[in-house]
Amino acid sequence: MHSDESTLPENAKALYEAVQGEKELVWSDGNHYDYYDSPKQMDNAVANVTRFFRSHLTEGQAA
Repeated sequence: MHSDESTLPENAKALYEAVQGEKELVWSDGNHYDYYDSPKQMDNAVANVTRFFRSHLTEGQAA
């Protein structure tokens, strides 16, 4: 999860490109602090992370 208004967006993109394996970059809106203080951004982040983990982790891997 990241946005153009969050801290160091180009670094987030570079990290994403460097990570190998299953990955997904969700680009949203809002500034850095919205992901701590705004229900809209927090709910979106949690929903996307939850969806990703549910689709890429099996029950045996979750430990």
